Amino acid sequence: MYIIKKCDTYGYGKNDWTTIFTSPEAASAVAHFKMEFRYVLEADPNLSRKQIESYLADYYLDGGGYMDREYRGHRVVKAHHSTAFSIYKSQSGEYQDQAVRPDRTELLDKILG
Repeated sequence: MYIIKKCDTYGYGKNDWTTIFTSPEAASAVAHFKMEFRYVLEADPNLSRKQIESYLADYYLDGGGYMDREYRGHRVVKAHHSTAFSIYKSQSGEYQDQAVRPDRTELLDKILG
């Protein structure tokens, strides 16, 4: 599962990352990652189109090996000012079962104890 996380207070010290997107396919995760980062860059009036495109270009994400076996544990982080996005592949069970939703009985049992 490919995970995209966002941090609104990126910098030195403890960063608070929140998961914004998960996908089993690398191509859709990379597309979503670039779209989210593009929104942040386009909101900055001091950046030109050429600068935005150069910030979005990444060796690992643009066919340079992120999908290859050797970079499977690699994490890509892109930041602009204090907003950052990261993308990585996770084998954690926390993300593997996201599609399974509890049924009504399971929810009631959990709420009522």
